Amino acid sequence: MTAPKAKPRVAPKPKRPANLAHGRWLGDFEEEQPLSAAETALVFACARGMDWIPDGWNGKRPEEATPANSIRAGLIRFLLLGGDEDHPVHERGVMLLGAWISGKLTLYQASASVRLLAQKCHFTEVPEFMKAILPELVLSGSLCPGMDADGLVVAGVLALDEGFHAKGEVRLLGALIGGEFTCSGGRFENSGGRALNADELKVAGGLFLRGAKVQGLIDLSVAKVGTLCDGFGPASWQGGRHFLDGFHYDRIIGFTDAARRIEWLKLQDVRHLTTDF
Repeated sequence: MTAPKAKPRVAPKPKRPANLAHGRWLGDFEEEQPLSAAETALVFACARGMDWIPDGWNGKRPEEATPANSIRAGLIRFLLLGGDEDHPVHERGVMLLGAWISGKLTLYQASASVRLLAQKCHFTEVPEFMKAILPELVLSGSLCPGMDADGLVVAGVLALDEGFHAKGEVRLLGALIGGEFTCSGGRFENSGGRALNADELKVAGGLFLRGAKVQGLIDLSVAKVGTLCDGFGPASWQGGRHFLDGFHYDRIIGFTDAARRIEWLKLQDVRHLTTDF
């Protein structure tokens, strides 16, 4: 008579922490849909301060979603807020290259514990950073259908540069940037409306617009920056109808002769071209 085979032990399912809101425990994502290999690799990379790069990446921004490059926006939010007790995030932050970010990244009124560096990524929905606080936000080379970031506070650099492409309004009303705000080599599109809406923006460092292409108007009403750098002159202010009323800068890097600055001022909205300017 043979002895009965022992049944394999099944690890008990972890109990959900009672003190965490939904989306603040990794198990929440497993219940919705098991983590993919790509998402598991992202969690691993963030715990060790490593860049996440999809398998077989060609170095370009993705044009379509694949199992290797797809990351849920909610998981990125989970990591930006520090992960959980079993899945901490390294102080270097959340760093992705070449990701297809599905869903809406929502950080409304959230205080991120680490920086977000998402380079050459594709956001399927408008990311929301309204009234959020981040150490640093770098979206260099990424594609977004716009950005909602009114009241955003960034302690360091905000980078929408090096091929960043927005296909809708980028809103930064009343945002506060402690370092530099660079749009150099970025592309902002919103035909017939505001492409870059930065009314009352405050930048402690410089505002860089070298080579930036804007299809739509720029609103810098009552904005304050340390240095304005628009080295290619009127090419950085294409389209006209811009709002510069109350725009304050400490110094300019770029074309500084009076004739071209007068031409620059003529690119304002016609309602602001009055004798009392």
